[in-house]
Amino acid sequence: MRSSGESGRNTTGVGRQPASGGELKNTAGVEAYGFVKRETLSRLFYGAAMLVQPMLADPWGQVYLEAMKARAIVIGNNVAALPELTENGRLGVLVDEPSATEVAAAVLATYARPQHELEQIALEAQERTLRLYNWDAVADRLLAALRGGGNLKQVS
Repeated sequence: MRSSGESGRNTTGVGRQPASGGELKNTAGVEAYGFVKRETLSRLFYGAAMLVQPMLADPWGQVYLEAMKARAIVIGNNVAALPELTENGRLGVLVDEPSATEVAAAVLATYARPQHELEQIALEAQERTLRLYNWDAVADRLLAALRGGGNLKQVS
């Protein structure tokens, strides 16, 4: 597992709007991006120790899957797709209360865990993501559902 303290990595923010200055711009070790191209986003995921994205609602969770594929620990709200994608928090961190204090506490608690535990979580999350969310697996579930022999819900 990679962490900013151990590797000298920066904290990175990506979003639709670039940082407007203020605190973020003048904080050592912080990089802020506006919209980035897919290749840049992929590079950022693969260099990340974790993805912290406490969305209030995300029915699919594509961004979490991309981060898990890159072996980044995901931290987000205990809503919508994330509980299912992380096996109810076994392969990520679920925050029950969507507040800055709770999210910050989850980040700190995650960094405090033993390195080998984080590496194991990241590896299992990556393996599960690659197994269940590749196009062949998704197409197989879709065909089974269309033929009436299954449903679109994932299988473990």
